[in-house]
Amino acid sequence: MKPLFGLLAALLTVASCTQDIAVNSASALYQTRPKALIEGFAAACSEPGETLRRPDPGTWQCWVDLPADMTAAAILQHDGTLKALPQLVVQLQIAQQADGQFRATLQDYLNVPQTSGAALRIQGNAPGAQEARNGLLRDMGGHIIGE
Repeated sequence: MKPLFGLLAALLTVASCTQDIAVNSASALYQTRPKALIEGFAAACSEPGETLRRPDPGTWQCWVDLPADMTAAAILQHDGTLKALPQLVVQLQIAQQADGQFRATLQDYLNVPQTSGAALRIQGNAPGAQEARNGLLRDMGGHIIGE
């Protein structure tokens, strides 16, 4: 599933251009459960430095280690800790709607653990990232919501 790799490449600049505490996202509707999107997302998150997590039955998360320079920048810019390093998180959520359609939401953020308290979720401003999110969902047969 090459589109996910393009999305990850666009999002990796998030560590150097962070702005607000928020989450970037795009959503699309599918007539049936988007099995190819789900399977492709999970398969694409299998490289060294990537970890697939399933926090609940409708959510898939790919946690991606950052290059050393971006890790250092994220720690310094956001008062992070060395005990748990910042990672890029790309998340896919699938939920069935009341009308029977399935809503897929693709989100991403930089997760920066703190010395105390909860980790910060930092929104990036990477050029082309929103287009990459929408393109991935559209390429997998979805109808983009809010475009």
